[in-house]
Amino acid sequence: MENTKKSISGYYNKMFLIYDELYGSEQEDKFKVAKGIFDFKGLILDVGCGNGNITNEIKDAVGIDISFDMLKSVKRAVMADAECLPFKDKTFNHAVSFTVLQDTPHPKKMIEEMRRVSKGDILISVLNKTWGKKRFEDLGYKVKKYKKGKKDIFVII
Repeated sequence: MENTKKSISGYYNKMFLIYDELYGSEQEDKFKVAKGIFDFKGLILDVGCGNGNITNEIKDAVGIDISFDMLKSVKRAVMADAECLPFKDKTFNHAVSFTVLQDTPHPKKMIEEMRRVSKGDILISVLNKTWGKKRFEDLGYKVKKYKKGKKDIFVII
């Protein structure tokens, strides 16, 4: 694991007890926006699922996160790196990720891994102050849907 990934994991391992207090309602808001533009049918992979606030709301989902402690409350979880997913190609119907991409050292690598393990579309939310629709297009992705939330943008590619 790279130094940056170790520091990210360490940070979230330390804050998992207060994560809901800090971000719980924000995560609920993001999921409401996502449900309005994305079909959460079939087996879903939630990349960077944190403590599972969203993962546990999806009928059939598996969450992955780099932080062991954050995964303690996730119903179906695997500790894994978003840039190197431990699943076979096309294992999931769809993959989603909420506010993780802007923190990864290699965003394109994460997107490619999500696409590799997904049979269908992927949904990504990122902080709108760090990413925009054009950045996805500049990386070579066709944005099928785009929606702006309170703090995030949501893209389906």
